[in-house]
Amino acid sequence: MQSVEARLHNIEKRLTDVESRFDERSKTLFNRTEELSVFTKAITDLTGTVRELAYRMTQAEKSFDALKSKVYLIEGAPGKRWQTVTTAIITAVTSGVIGFFIARFLQ
Repeated sequence: MQSVEARLHNIEKRLTDVESRFDERSKTLFNRTEELSVFTKAITDLTGTVRELAYRMTQAEKSFDALKSKVYLIEGAPGKRWQTVTTAIITAVTSGVIGFFIARFLQ
């Protein structure tokens, strides 16, 4: 049977080993926590950036829609002018023909 001192020495050695492993694990966990903190901050920053991009995209879509409607108006303007000119010519010719027949009829 072992002496009391040998047993105490054996217990101290095992406690020292356990303490050493505990310290190593604590350091490892602390380092992992620090790494996770860095990743969490990066994800938070990225989320803010994505939110800002989504807002800007929405604003760009609104601007694009406004520009698109202005382009449609600009594209339609020559057609409206042509229609106005055509209407004026038809009105003038029709008025002339009617005036001619009225003048002939009144003579």
